[in-house]
Amino acid sequence: MNVVPPLRKSFPCVLLVFVVLVFQQSIVLAQGSLTPPGPPAPTMKSLDQIEPRTPISSVPFVITNSGSYYLVSNLNLTVNTNAITISTNDVTLDLNGFTIGTSVSRGSGAAILLNGGNTDITICHGHITGGTFPYFASGITYSGVAPLNVRVSNVSVSECLSVGINVGTNGTALVDGCSVQATTGYGIEAGQVSFSTAYQCGQTAIIAATIAFNCTGSSVNGDGIDATVANSCSGSSSGGGNGIFAYAVNNCIGYTASGLAGVSAWTANNCYGSSSAGDGLFADIAMNSVGISSSGTGMAGIVNIGCYATGGGTGVGLNGSIAESCSANSESGITYKLNMP
Repeated sequence: MNVVPPLRKSFPCVLLVFVVLVFQQSIVLAQGSLTPPGPPAPTMKSLDQIEPRTPISSVPFVITNSGSYYLVSNLNLTVNTNAITISTNDVTLDLNGFTIGTSVSRGSGAAILLNGGNTDITICHGHITGGTFPYFASGITYSGVAPLNVRVSNVSVSECLSVGINVGTNGTALVDGCSVQATTGYGIEAGQVSFSTAYQCGQTAIIAATIAFNCTGSSVNGDGIDATVANSCSGSSSGGGNGIFAYAVNNCIGYTASGLAGVSAWTANNCYGSSSAGDGLFADIAMNSVGISSSGTGMAGIVNIGCYATGGGTGVGLNGSIAESCSANSESGITYKLNMP
């Protein structure tokens, strides 16, 4: 009878074959030069590769190529021209927290000029000042055709002979988070203005062709705020203008020391208007609003709902055609009264 040898008796042969194969493979892997091909190469991208930017270290400076630019320090203009001129499209200018100033007395140039219908421009994060008596003519403005797709954000402007910030009144021109102070002309002019302030302006402080949101404007001779729609704004005029002048006004406060209106609008909702000599609040439709005048009519319009008004001098408290749930110290011309004494 044939007897099969136990499996354990063949194990040394199997082990020997396995060792030989591993040894042969190690010999193959060990072949080749051990000398490095060269020094280690950088594996990270440089800042220029991530965001190529061009530094601006002196003014005047003219931007003729698209791209990103930034200030490296405070810059002072000593010749009567524009400090920075943008003459092309697709430009980002980062003031980098620094200030553009001037030592030119009553200069004719702008701190930043958009030259000729620029598109896709961003200007941000810094300051422009004319100082005391040396002035820029304008802070940020344009020449020729109004620019498109322009955004100015977090920039402060002070002491300009003309306008503080003017980027045109089309709907793509946006000013956000900016402040303007002490200009003899307009403060801020744009398509949309948000979270911005303009004080001590000779003419209208804030002009927004479409909407002004959460803004404060103070003018000497013009309107505090002039907009198509004004939401959550405060506007004042010390003479010669309305506090707020808009088509639709919501949640706003307006005051004027002139014979015009604290708030003048087609519709006013939840607003407060005050005037020294004119109408406190003038609106065709006023809802849940207050109008007060020291020597004129407190509130004037056509339809008044849930309003309060008081007038002084020769004026009356409320002057309208239809009034519902209103209160006034005196009334005039109200043909239809609902829920009123």
